[in-house]
Amino acid sequence: MIRVGAAFVWAVAVVLAVFGPLLAPVIGLPSATDISATPFEPASGEHVFGTDRLGRDIAARMLSGNAVLVVVPLVAACLASAAGLVVGSLYVMVPQWARGVTRTLLDALLVVPPIVIMLAIAASTGLSAPWLIGASVVLALPLSSRFFEATAQRVLAAGFIELARCRGDGWARIVVREVAPVLARPFATDVSLRFVATVYLTATASFLGAGVGDGSDTWATLIQSGLSGVMLNPWGVAAPALAIMALTVPLSVLSFGGGDV
Repeated sequence: MIRVGAAFVWAVAVVLAVFGPLLAPVIGLPSATDISATPFEPASGEHVFGTDRLGRDIAARMLSGNAVLVVVPLVAACLASAAGLVVGSLYVMVPQWARGVTRTLLDALLVVPPIVIMLAIAASTGLSAPWLIGASVVLALPLSSRFFEATAQRVLAAGFIELARCRGDGWARIVVREVAPVLARPFATDVSLRFVATVYLTATASFLGAGVGDGSDTWATLIQSGLSGVMLNPWGVAAPALAIMALTVPLSVLSFGGGDV
């Protein structure tokens, strides 16, 4: 039940983030740019989550501009996991000295906090989606490749691989029929972890003023802009914070099993 609930919450968060601009007029919310009340009004029947510093409806703004928090991290996560799978699998086959040299170079990336690298990119070239995706792939490579290296070692040492060799199967056939199905679940797990990490990285960059996208407010920028009036309208900060949690925490639950009750 926990896994089902987590999957449902995550699916709702994704739908609201991606299709929010289409849903807002359907459920009767005003335009995200309409100044329809006084600044920082608390939650009421007219404004479910109150208003922001300009008097705009928080609920309407929460359904605008958040696709970047799903699409960009999802693309980055898939590419990062694919790169980690390739590099980790190669580590199983390369000589020990080559593995040690390249591993040292990759581990050097862990010294600098990712957000510092993102802010440096934003300051020099602007944090566009391609830059964010590329940086996320590179930053994820040390951990992702280690994960897949350990997984590939266990798979290649398994008895069914030796059995396939004894049958005379070539490596291409073994990879497609034997290895790929076994790696499917670890790959999905790594993608979900990379997705969560990239969402947090994207949200943090947006919170610090280095957002990605068309300039629309995301849940992260709503938190930043709502802090100045949090005592007047706490939902202006709490609602977008809960939305980011709904986009990330359920995936963490699903990735680590979550258990069934």
